[in-house]
Amino acid sequence: MEYTDLNIRSAYETGEDDLIMDFFVPMLSNAKRYDRIAGFFSSTSLALSARGIAGLIANNGTMRIVASPRLSKEDVDMVAHSVKDPDSVITDCLLKGIDGSNIQDQFMRDHVAALGWMLANGRLEMQIAVVTDSSGRITSDQYLVHQKVGIFYDIDMNAVSFSGSNNETASGWLGNIEEFKTFKSWEPGQQAYLDSDRKKFDAFWNHTRKGVQVKCLPDAVAEQLIEIGKDFDIEHIATAKYFERPKQEGKVLKPLKLYYYQEDAVQKWLSNGKSLLLEMATGTGKTKTAIGCIRHVLKENDRKILTVIACPQSTLTMQWKSDIEGLDLGSTIDAIQICD
Repeated sequence: MEYTDLNIRSAYETGEDDLIMDFFVPMLSNAKRYDRIAGFFSSTSLALSARGIAGLIANNGTMRIVASPRLSKEDVDMVAHSVKDPDSVITDCLLKGIDGSNIQDQFMRDHVAALGWMLANGRLEMQIAVVTDSSGRITSDQYLVHQKVGIFYDIDMNAVSFSGSNNETASGWLGNIEEFKTFKSWEPGQQAYLDSDRKKFDAFWNHTRKGVQVKCLPDAVAEQLIEIGKDFDIEHIATAKYFERPKQEGKVLKPLKLYYYQEDAVQKWLSNGKSLLLEMATGTGKTKTAIGCIRHVLKENDRKILTVIACPQSTLTMQWKSDIEGLDLGSTIDAIQICD
């Protein structure tokens, strides 16, 4: 699917939008390339956006990230390991069950190993940016590159850039109060803003940005530029809370909103006597479409309805449970029972 077919809003904000499911997952799912400058990067973002990363990899796509040298201890160790012995990283990933066959489930299970898998397999390229003074001396102990810019490209090179306050971390997507604006290559009047974001990234990636030294990972590791940052424990807490998300009493349920192609699939299901096999591309919202079908059944029946949802992995089961519990389907759901 091309970006021109997606409903990409002009701005997103935590608390008002689900940055992961409303933006990052659909954008990554249909991406051929993702370029990103982030003040801070954490492998937790790979777990949270695993469904989208699966689409990026299916498109034979790549991510290119420029980040500050401060990472979590686990990510620091994995980056160094990936640089020094990528073959060993791939072997370790295989032993942990990460082989690229089911990216979504595997990346959600172990985001640090996912980082190593992407680096070792060339799916993620990473460079480290450090601030320098007028004489070229590194001052990363005092100052950090703190810009946050991203550019997505789909298979036809339609581009969408975004810039704002959020880092490429779990807390930047979930906990903090963040916002960013988007700019689309096909929208009149927005090309100049997108070109500005693209120029920023290219200057960092090509090492032409003044006042900054940008190092490829082997050089950054060899020069011991990458260091363990503080306060990364919050990343694990935010990620765990997102996947566990227990149902809260008095919680305000969100209405189910379907894209036009999802609603079209629901209507075809209804017109075919509620019997249909849905085949949809990765990241286009098969779960939401199916929930749209369930909503119709719930609205049409006064009696109790038993709905059985079968998933190949427990993580997908928990995702279904979380999605349904957070939505207003126009009817009371008495209980959701998970069975092995």
